[in-house]
Amino acid sequence: MAREPEPAAGAANNLPRPLRWLLCTLHCIPIGIASTRPDGVLEYVNPRLSAMTGHAPHELIGQRVDAIRCAADGTRLDQLWPLLLARDQWDGEVRYRDRAGGFLPVLESICAVREPAGSIAGLVHFVQDMTSHRLVESLRRLAFYDGLTGLPNRALVEDRLSLAIAHGQRHHSSFAVLCIDMDRFKQVNDNLGHAVGDQLLAAVGQRLHGCLRAGDTLGRWGGDEFVAIVEDVRQGGTLRAVAERLLSTGAQPYPIGDWKLSITLSIGMSLYPQHGRDSRALLAAADAAMYQAKAAGGNSWRVQPPG
Repeated sequence: MAREPEPAAGAANNLPRPLRWLLCTLHCIPIGIASTRPDGVLEYVNPRLSAMTGHAPHELIGQRVDAIRCAADGTRLDQLWPLLLARDQWDGEVRYRDRAGGFLPVLESICAVREPAGSIAGLVHFVQDMTSHRLVESLRRLAFYDGLTGLPNRALVEDRLSLAIAHGQRHHSSFAVLCIDMDRFKQVNDNLGHAVGDQLLAAVGQRLHGCLRAGDTLGRWGGDEFVAIVEDVRQGGTLRAVAERLLSTGAQPYPIGDWKLSITLSIGMSLYPQHGRDSRALLAAADAAMYQAKAAGGNSWRVQPPG
């Protein structure tokens, strides 16, 4: 490098160069760092942790870390001591108290530093603010998951369908696209109200999801219609077994409030690559087959002959 880094404080000017580098690193690293004695008394707080909590370092040094570390039962420092003695490290979620009295959710790692003889000389706390991570996760769920059922929404289903097509092209494998519609669902909304209809939709979605394998996808397409992507199937027994499991979800009543509701389903299926090699063709074929099942009275499934 062209020049050495600026020292973190004026008092560091006389330190050897390696120690100045270490101090600069501690001051610049983008997560909170604190060191404590074995009894939990703070001996060092870096600027990032100071900024996170709003407390100046000199306000914290000499205080017990419990003054800002608000741990639930089982994660207090004294309760973690046996684990630190055995493993030298603990990781978990706790809260840190800021200067205004609020609470900040953080991911904390505590590492034990040992003397040459083996006893614990102190602890180093690495503290990462989880607020931004939770905000990102919340926005991701709003963008890609249905708020009523918790299932993938239309955008995420379309994305996973594109991935399934790419996988099928590379590995010359087949998968099925299913359009699943609840028969006569409008009568539930008209007779019992939309609140009951919403609860029924959520319950049906969970049961349908339980019928599929871990690698399959079930999403809410809109209204009372769901779309499933069932990986690695053939038109024979596997596809029939999936359809029959899905149809059986209405066999047992759904307890919704004071009601016990029964439902039937109409299911249309298309297969990659027989019914198409792109999302639009596969969805159109499955949708057309679903309407054939519905026209036949519902509570059934259909697969269109390849066009």
